[in-house]
This record gives sequence, C-alpha cells and structure tokens, in this order.
Amino acid sequence: MTYFPQLMTGSMSQFPVRRRSSRRTVLTEAFDGSDMKLADEAASDVEWRLEFKGLSGDEWRALEGLHTSVQGQLRTFLFLDPASNLLAWSSGLSHTAWQQGGGLRVTEGVADPLGGTGACSITNSFQAPQRLLQSIAGPGCFQYCLSLYACAPAADTVTLVHRSGSEEAQVELVVGNQWQRFTLSSQLTSSAENVEFGIELQPGTTVLVYGIQAEAQPQAGAYRETRGQSGVYPNARFTSDSFEVLATDPEQYACAIAIRSRGE
Repeated sequence: MTYFPQLMTGSMSQFPVRRRSSRRTVLTEAFDGSDMKLADEAASDVEWRLEFKGLSGDEWRALEGLHTSVQGQLRTFLFLDPASNLLAWSSGLSHTAWQQGGGLRVTEGVADPLGGTGACSITNSFQAPQRLLQSIAGPGCFQYCLSLYACAPAADTVTLVHRSGSEEAQVELVVGNQWQRFTLSSQLTSSAENVEFGIELQPGTTVLVYGIQAEAQPQAGAYRETRGQSGVYPNARFTSDSFEVLATDPEQYACAIAIRSRGE
C-alpha cells in the first residue's frame, strides 16, 4: 500500500490545514422553461493544502519519495485526512460498517451530552466479553488516537481497543453516570495495511456512547460526525508534478503540498 507518511510527531500535518470540498449541480431546463437541479455526486471532490515547516531530513525525504514513487499526479495513494474522523457512521453504531459481536444490542437515537439524540445505548447480553469494531485502510505502524464520550446508568467499565494484524492496544476505563470523554493513544509496530478501532463490553454491561472518533495523531481533536464518508481517502493524488522545498537550515526544510481526491 502506498500512503502519505506520518510526521515524527505522530501527526499527518502541521497548522494551518486548508480543506475545500467542491460539488457540482446538474441543471436541466425543460421546454416549458422550468428547471430541475440534481446533485452530481460523481463530480464532487475534496482538496487539501498542507504547509510544513521545520521538517527533518528524514521527513522531507519521505514526502519527496512518495511524490517520486507515484510520479506526481499520475498515480494514487492513501491519505488519512487530518481534519476528519477516520471512522464512518460515527453516530450509527448499528450500521454494517461496524462489526458487531453477537451478544450486543445497539439502540440509536439516545440523548447525547450536547442536547441532541446522537448517542447510542449498547448492551452486552452474552456471558462473555463482546466487541464493536470498525476496520479502516491504514498503516498498522502509525500513531492513532481513539476517543469517545461515554456514561452508564450505573458505574461500569468499557475497554477501548486498537488492533492491527496480530497486535493490539487497549485500555479499560471506569464509566460513571456523567458524560465523560475517554481516549486511547497508541502506536503499534504492525506491518498490516488495515487498522481496527472500537470497544469491548463485559457481560451484562450497558453503556451510552457518543462521538466515537479515530485520528492519525497522538491526541484527540474536536469531534466530527461522519456518515458514509470518513476521513480515509484511498485514491488521493498530488495536484502537481513539481515538488518544491525550501532549505531553511541544515536538515531543516519547508514546503507546501496540495492533494485532491474524489469527495464526499
């Protein structure tokens, strides 16, 4: 898998990050003069402009190597959007994007900590631990942060899970009756090309979950709800065949990169 590299800090980008979505509307004019407008989903795209300063020699060479290997604009690569949630259907945990253990019962439309109804109630009715996981395309060796808001009718535990290949990181957390945000920041050494994120519930456990999010960075950012399109873009391209870099000091580099992909 060819992918956009992660910086030594464990992040995909530096500030500022500029992200622009474009959509096209098809206009049909009838003989009677009336108009009919339809969204052309196949023509939508999203573009990022990333600016980097103080890159080490290794970081710069990784970016330059990717640009060379994909021959500029010619070939695609995997890009993990630093401004989005890598999980799809973040408020629809009963969707088929989530691999649901047989003993789990998921109820959507539950009151969330922001006053809406975007939370889900999850109950494990089996006599064994059960998991709710989502698999995404991504390097198993990247730094990731999994986060969610959770509470429970009575004090209970929930385990956050990050898996790739045969490796796994997890943390067991005590959930009370007040909404609280929990995180799992971890980095594996797996060479696998997919990563799984989710939760594990012990037998008889019921928890309320809101705002589950995965990001390719060390710490959690502001929650961004997703539906069908997550922040995983497997067909991203550079927008230019040229690649310019400014050497600011020995082994210190700066550059700006533009990337485009089919949109949401």
